[in-house]
Amino acid sequence: MRQSTAVKPPHCRYCRKRIGGAATACLYCQGDVRPWAARHAPLVIVNPTAGGGRAARAMPWLRERLETRPEARIEVTGRPGDAEALAADADRLGHDRVIAIGGDGTVQEVVNGLLAAPAPAELGIVPMGSGNDLARSLGLPAELASAWRVAVGSHTRATDVAR
Repeated sequence: MRQSTAVKPPHCRYCRKRIGGAATACLYCQGDVRPWAARHAPLVIVNPTAGGGRAARAMPWLRERLETRPEARIEVTGRPGDAEALAADADRLGHDRVIAIGGDGTVQEVVNGLLAAPAPAELGIVPMGSGNDLARSLGLPAELASAWRVAVGSHTRATDVAR
């Protein structure tokens, strides 16, 4: 099967409607317009200390999965607050999905960053911490490859968040 190399028209980053011509604002909601290529470009945030270093040991496996996706980016946290700051900047960097790889603390930071972001983004979770209570509550797989498939997959569901 051949993959099309045609450039797809831009879409609104907020309401996702297709925008024709050289418009810089959405005709429907007045949101910013970004090229289609930026959509479905995950920002992967990894806490290397999660699970006693289990997340760090998974890095080669993760990089291998993203080799064919040059629009994706892997960022490794170095101290508390890094995941929140990276998630808050995801939209500005052209990412519409953030995948948190770590434990409950990493996921909490990423969620806080997404809530502070100007535009909505999807959240994927790959549980690699020692407890993974949230992932277990959501029914996410604990095994790396299965959790990765869910995190990058097209099926999403809404979840309430309390501030």
